[in-house]
Amino acid sequence: MSVFVLKIIAVVTMIIDHTGAIFGNQLTDNEYWLMRSIGRIAFPIFVYLIAEGARHTRSMPRYLLRLGTFALISEIPFDIFLNLGLNNSLVFLEFSKQNVYFTLFLGALAIYWYKIHRAPDIEDVSRDTRRLFKPGIPIYHWLLVAVIIAAGWFLRTDYSVMGVGLIFACYFFKRKPLRLAAMAAAAVYWYGLDLFDAVLSGDGPVYTLYYAALFIGTLVPAALIALYNGRQGPKLKRFFYFFYPVHMLILSAVYLIITKDVF
Repeated sequence: MSVFVLKIIAVVTMIIDHTGAIFGNQLTDNEYWLMRSIGRIAFPIFVYLIAEGARHTRSMPRYLLRLGTFALISEIPFDIFLNLGLNNSLVFLEFSKQNVYFTLFLGALAIYWYKIHRAPDIEDVSRDTRRLFKPGIPIYHWLLVAVIIAAGWFLRTDYSVMGVGLIFACYFFKRKPLRLAAMAAAAVYWYGLDLFDAVLSGDGPVYTLYYAALFIGTLVPAALIALYNGRQGPKLKRFFYFFYPVHMLILSAVYLIITKDVF
């Protein structure tokens, strides 16, 4: 399975998720939760692909510039979309929550800081300078990585600190089983704990089933990524970058046309 196929899966499931999110009031409960559960597949795939992009890009500064630029471009479409879905209000800019591009940017920034400040391996330095270096990263560089990851919480980005941390983990762990284990751990944190709480608190089979569906939705990407073959496939870079803000504007426009009752 190539990068292109994974991106198509992520894009399709994101459309389903966001359609359910904005038109939730016009759907049955079962339709709403089914669409949101399918949508849980998208973000972990984007997380993995951002880490892969950071691993293979020729220029991390340009990679960060693209992510940061689209974070800014996407904020107004995101705020319009979010407020229409939450409270049926037309809001062009507010800061209670930031779009997922900020999460992706922070994750890539943490990776970049890790890459440029990683001390050389002993085998990679000359005999004269070998004694000046030790493998690994000094503790203060790790602290700044932690600060960048924590910025996901302070900036209230989509998926918050766990989303940023998962991007870094997918880069840091070189072996695929460890990366998939990190994604499974994130799934447990996001929805597994809610499922566990629903079972213990006796909320009833309906809520338990909903949380189970959300939990399973976040585990599916790990199975898909296990099939990733390392190939790029068709790039269509501009399409995938622009798709996020454009599809939110389209969904918002369709919502306004259908409802005609936004204040």
